[in-house]
Amino acid sequence: MFLKYDIKCPTNITSNDQIGFGVAKWSHIKEFYETDNTNPNFLFAPCLKQEHLNPNTKQKMKVKLAAQVLSHSVAAGMYAKMSQGELSS
Repeated sequence: MFLKYDIKCPTNITSNDQIGFGVAKWSHIKEFYETDNTNPNFLFAPCLKQEHLNPNTKQKMKVKLAAQVLSHSVAAGMYAKMSQGELSS
């Protein structure tokens, strides 16, 4: 479902008594993968491979691949890349 649709979730940021919303997109995962693989010496998420980003029909149903994409190491790597300014927040 995350491949097809964006996820809109509330954030802790409020302005004028309105709750802010963040949007998670599959393109964010792809952008992270591309920037993470530019340095061959250190990878934040070494478990991510091309099959995670472009799964075939059978791979889309595998929970293992989904768990690897949405893992703590990928999230931590994305936060690190955002803090370095390599990814947009």
